[in-house]
Amino acid sequence: MLHEFTAENLWVISDFDRTFTRWWGETAFGVFESCPSIPDELKQAQLDNYMKYRKIEVDLLMNPDERNQHMRDWFHAGMDALGKYLTQERFEDAVSYGQKNIHLREWMRDFALRMNELDVPFILNSAGISDIIRWVLEHNWVPYTGVHWNSFRFDEQGKFSGLNNLPVHIDDKNWEALPQDLVEIFSQKTHFLVLWDAVWDIKMGPSDRSTFNVWFLVWEQKRDEQRFRDVFDHVIESDDCDRWFLAEISSWLSGK
Repeated sequence: MLHEFTAENLWVISDFDRTFTRWWGETAFGVFESCPSIPDELKQAQLDNYMKYRKIEVDLLMNPDERNQHMRDWFHAGMDALGKYLTQERFEDAVSYGQKNIHLREWMRDFALRMNELDVPFILNSAGISDIIRWVLEHNWVPYTGVHWNSFRFDEQGKFSGLNNLPVHIDDKNWEALPQDLVEIFSQKTHFLVLWDAVWDIKMGPSDRSTFNVWFLVWEQKRDEQRFRDVFDHVIESDDCDRWFLAEISSWLSGK
């Protein structure tokens, strides 16, 4: 399918945490566990939630509906903790911390730049936090066409008061949940390259188009590697991001 890609027919959709970023580094929500100015109570709540729910997130044997409910529980538990302890000032510190401590995969950045040069739309679809992700991308001079993520809201006293948009849960990163304006803008695209690190992210691409799915292997799912290699189009293992694979796509689209 790769040789069917053209700059005119392709749309790229990518997750952010552990896909656009290195698997061992900070995540958009993870900054609340390590940013120095975040109170210990919030750090502990975030860590407790991670320890409870992360093993469920990567459990491929669990019933999908049951796992999805756990993922929603994780999201809402995180929101409750933020409501108790997060202020605008602390959030701005976390954004600054994330900008410096969330590390992108080097070749993902180069790939996004090349897609921008070729006018290939590059969409970020993430259950993470808009301000943190946006500042990380801008800090690294990474262009993107559109986004789907969670936007935080604060009240007049500077206290976290919820989201500006409908929640983007881990299990809601699918084609049907994308903002309609993005779907309409790119409705004429026929080929999709979907980059992701979790099994349910395969829903990020439309089922009625030609979709090439790339899975970014994370260490917790190493035991399931062969299963993914049998099902999906390509697997990327290292933080070097498989230079040959991305270079091949860029060269093909450039007509070289």
